[in-house]
Amino acid sequence: MRLSILFLAAGTLLAQTPETVERSFPFSPAGTPRAIQEMVNAIRGTSGIREMQVTADIDTRTLKIQAPPAEAGLAEWVFHLLEDPNSSGEHQYTMPGRWADARVFFLVTSATPRQIQELVNAVRSIAEVQLLTAFTPRPALVFRGEPWAVNTAAWLIHQLDTPPAAQPESAYTISGSYPVDRSPRMAAAVRVFYLSPSATPEVMQNLMARARREAQVQRIVYMSDAHAIAVRGSDSQAAATEHIFAEGHP
Repeated sequence: MRLSILFLAAGTLLAQTPETVERSFPFSPAGTPRAIQEMVNAIRGTSGIREMQVTADIDTRTLKIQAPPAEAGLAEWVFHLLEDPNSSGEHQYTMPGRWADARVFFLVTSATPRQIQELVNAVRSIAEVQLLTAFTPRPALVFRGEPWAVNTAAWLIHQLDTPPAAQPESAYTISGSYPVDRSPRMAAAVRVFYLSPSATPEVMQNLMARARREAQVQRIVYMSDAHAIAVRGSDSQAAATEHIFAEGHP
């Protein structure tokens, strides 16, 4: 069985096609058809390029790619990390001459489909990382973006995948090449509030509704298993949200 995917990212193609290279990588014997499909998705989903061909041959258990050299290097890095059963922790890859960094995060406590999806939603909403794919066989998150967004995502994953013990909240300020002055939506204050495991979904939803209404925060997500709510806004919005959660914390 041959699975072929041609990925054309949004945008106008340049008249001059960049030089491409072809590479092939063998899958381990333990890899299932689903794992092979998810590998294709992970490489395709984080490529961020205008044209890339990914072919997975399940019969020969081989992944083949055709891409510009820099993107081929990224694909090889992602493939070997996800294929290695001993891989763990956080891994970073900086592509030469590119604006984006890539990360692979092997998760510690987020293992169920719901936990992984909630984490994906949080990273996309709070850190604005869109080139993001979950690899469930390990499980891991593979993502790529501007350095400020990738760094924010990394901090957020640490807070939500392995929440600190006995801590009511965690704070982070986005920095680096973050264009704070370009748009009001580019708010730099990030907070994660940890609630008691006894807090009901109704309590969580109440706090989120108050934060949206009174603090006027737009980027707010709920992690049910972590009993946490992540928020991003301006400094004044973060302060107002802290006050709301201090009043309503069970």
